[in-house]
Amino acid sequence: MALLLALAFSGFLINFVLGFNVDRIFSKSNTPPAIFVFGDSISDVGNLIETFPFYIPAENPPYGSTFFGMPTGRSSDGRLIIDFMERERGGDLNIGANYRHRVNFAESSLTVSNITSLLPPRQIFALPLQTDHFVRFKRKVLAIIHSNHSSEVLISSLPAAEAFKDGVYLIEIGINDIFHDISDNFTLDHIRKNTVPVIISGISKAIRDLHKEEAKKFMVFNYFPVGCFPGPQAVASQGPFNYSRNELGCL
Repeated sequence: MALLLALAFSGFLINFVLGFNVDRIFSKSNTPPAIFVFGDSISDVGNLIETFPFYIPAENPPYGSTFFGMPTGRSSDGRLIIDFMERERGGDLNIGANYRHRVNFAESSLTVSNITSLLPPRQIFALPLQTDHFVRFKRKVLAIIHSNHSSEVLISSLPAAEAFKDGVYLIEIGINDIFHDISDNFTLDHIRKNTVPVIISGISKAIRDLHKEEAKKFMVFNYFPVGCFPGPQAVASQGPFNYSRNELGCL
């Protein structure tokens, strides 16, 4: 399901999110020194294919064909929302290990809670692991910056020390938690009463954990219309529950 999201609704979501938020966050007088990203396939720029090669279609054509000219691991034929945000910030879209202004921990199919991945090899990679990766990354960066043996070339590819407290922390995750429950034939009422509070609690904890690491500026994405995505609709139509649909045909 995660692979379908950016493809099915990328045009609408990009216009909506950028028009509503990005101009305010990335004003010329207040451009953040860095963006730290936590999430799933909506924001994954290639992390999953680096972790598990040859498991998802996103590293094969036609992914990446309309902008990069080749697959980059993004679940899209071109750019993601985070790419347009980076452009608004004034940065470029380097395909490589440069973490000066953007550090992305997002991975496709990830969830907020500890749920076994819907994708092979069915490992558990949840939001707490991403925040743990961030804490370790920050410690390593600060150690390098304060070391007398670090090269200027290396330091120039890493966030400045003040970026950790002045940067924007973007969190976009939780859709896969909902889709996982739909796949397991839970009712929509169960999802509303049980899954959604767990998602909110998990994201709240991530914000608290990041705040302990000096993070001050957060941007948390609202959920997209999951019931309109082809994946949940296909799974729901095969389950034992008669999911109701609205006038648009969405769950």
